[in-house]
Amino acid sequence: MSIGLAVALVGLTTLALAVLLVPLLLRRQRGEAREAYNLAVYRDQLGEIDRDLARGLLNAEQGEAARAEIGRRILALAAEPPPQPSPASGGGSAPRKRRAGGG
Repeated sequence: MSIGLAVALVGLTTLALAVLLVPLLLRRQRGEAREAYNLAVYRDQLGEIDRDLARGLLNAEQGEAARAEIGRRILALAAEPPPQPSPASGGGSAPRKRRAGGG
């Protein structure tokens, strides 16, 4: 086996591993980014309620009901447990026991 072939095989193997592992590593960061995005959306919705009240599109009762609903959503977002890694991403579950005799 030549040195050039060995270097090429190592390079292709490294490239294949990188292609497979990068999405798994980025998946962990998406959960935090999603929560931050949802919180930003809810804050923006609170601002929209204030603007709609100022323009007279909503009365005070409707504004308070909308604020209460958005507040519930924010609290539900804060109460959600952090996303658990899936078994496919290499986290979490205990190894399975193998039966003797195959199968």
